Amino acid sequence: MSNLFSTLALAETLQGAGHDVTFAAPDNCQSAIAHAGFPVVPVQAPLLSVRAGYLPKPGLPRTARLKQDRTARAVARIEEDGFAQALKQTAPDMVLADCEHHSAVIRSISAGYRTVLLSFMYFSPPGPLAPP
Repeated sequence: MSNLFSTLALAETLQGAGHDVTFAAPDNCQSAIAHAGFPVVPVQAPLLSVRAGYLPKPGLPRTARLKQDRTARAVARIEEDGFAQALKQTAPDMVLADCEHHSAVIRSISAGYRTVLLSFMYFSPPGPLAPP
């Protein structure tokens, strides 16, 4: 949830500048967002790996037809989280999406929305105590 708090700070800044802000969020984040005063459109938690439906099954030959089937399964998994419906419901001017929420990124861009990727990865500057 630590990523949520920095996102709420960004949302407050955007709202203070006159923008309407609505969150599309899974159950585990909705109460904190509502407590901060923002509307929430419920969606399922992001899948750990969108590619999970795309990986070939061991022992099967790699044919174009099987690749199409795997692609269809991967796309279906993206559609399961409800983010496409959230986009239709809110019709945003811009989507700010966590870069690790692959279905949100794919859905937003493919639907033609201006999409900004948020990254919550922290890197330390190079130095003698920093990991390689």
